[in-house]
Amino acid sequence: MKTLAYKIVSTLIRLFSKKPRIYLPDGFEFETETPQLFVANHERLAGPILMDTYFPVPCRPWIIDKMLEKDAIIEYVAETFFAGRLQLDTRLSRLYASLLAPLIENVMNSTDPIPVYQNQYRIKDTFHLSMQALKNRQNLLIFPEQKGVTAEGFQHIFTLNTGFLYLARQYFRELRESLRIVPVAINPNLPAIAVGAAVQFDPNQPYEQEKKRLVRHIMEQIEMLYDPEANHSNRPPQC
Repeated sequence: MKTLAYKIVSTLIRLFSKKPRIYLPDGFEFETETPQLFVANHERLAGPILMDTYFPVPCRPWIIDKMLEKDAIIEYVAETFFAGRLQLDTRLSRLYASLLAPLIENVMNSTDPIPVYQNQYRIKDTFHLSMQALKNRQNLLIFPEQKGVTAEGFQHIFTLNTGFLYLARQYFRELRESLRIVPVAINPNLPAIAVGAAVQFDPNQPYEQEKKRLVRHIMEQIEMLYDPEANHSNRPPQC
């Protein structure tokens, strides 16, 4: 359920940001009967904000657990943003983070997130909640980039963590269906959101080999579609 704080923040984003163009590949139709796993580049805060505000398909995002509880938010935001990015001293960092934490907690939890637990013993809860969502025909949105870890031949996306692909294997094991994985390229400079060619998990291939194939496909699609105007296979902007 969207809270008042969420609605206010969303309205402000729409008022003070440029609406991105949405690009779809030829023949693409958003599935309504089966769940999809959308995989996007993060682009710092821009990716999640643009997707949550403007993407035309409802998704439950994976969000780091430290951004969902007030006390953890204070520590995380103070360390990574105010002290880390803005280079403020510890006292000011904690003060500003403490002021923002209630709003962040409210807005983040309004997105119906799947917590991504950093504790190795709780990560199983992330996958359990994700599988329950998929079984309920809910779409998931994941930003699996490894921050700062570049891959040869790619300029607009970092190397991907592959743990999320466990969902594809488990989904087939439990439902005997192949999960549809949809790459999404986000370019906040245009701004644009471009949907790439979907790919499905192949249970007949060795798992490690299949992970490499899927990751390569996702990264190539995002890299190619980062500038969607240059890709003539895409439809004109849909919305």
